[in-house]
Amino acid sequence: MAASQGSISMMPSRCTAETARATVAFEIAGYSLLKGFGRGKCLRSPAFSIGDYEWCIHYFPDGSKSEAGEGYVSVFLVLLTKNAEVRAIFNLMLVEPVGGKSIVVCSFKEPLVFDPKRISWGKTKFMKTTTEVESLYLRNDCLVIECEVSVIKETLEVHVPPSRLLDNLAKLLEGKKGADATFKVQGEVFSAHKVLLATQSAVFDAEFYGPMGDKRGARHNY
Repeated sequence: MAASQGSISMMPSRCTAETARATVAFEIAGYSLLKGFGRGKCLRSPAFSIGDYEWCIHYFPDGSKSEAGEGYVSVFLVLLTKNAEVRAIFNLMLVEPVGGKSIVVCSFKEPLVFDPKRISWGKTKFMKTTTEVESLYLRNDCLVIECEVSVIKETLEVHVPPSRLLDNLAKLLEGKKGADATFKVQGEVFSAHKVLLATQSAVFDAEFYGPMGDKRGARHNY
């Protein structure tokens, strides 16, 4: 005989993604004085919070440790929050001193994962350190870098159906299925469930489940 299969109830759910977005500016004063700072050495911006996570920008005046960074300024966005895993989209920009227009140098349009294995993403060849390029973005020996960050926050919404516990309990009390106690009141017999009676009355609890309790059944006449 084949085993019967239980029914499967559908529980609707929905995953939604929201973003927390902000743009921060990191001003590098004394740009020319930082040349010769050393490849792989960086300056760190003050920490800032976006999407409940702490971040900062790392600025490498002589390029990052990678050989590809030689002759370039390198810039990276760094996640400071410990033991976190964050998905984010961001743009790295240079601000023109005349007019204040932000020029996108590096754009990550697909979400990147920041986690303990990789806490930073950015651009090794962010800006070439030549007089021609520097003259476009320097004013009073100051360079302004902007970082536009969008932190993706996903939430799972599960719609729980209303409980039918009270309805089922009412059916249990109305029916005789599983009843293991009877009461006779003025000639009329009522069926009951010992476990329910015991939870509502210490007297019944002692009678049914105490040391001297009747484990087989119970019948009461009133």
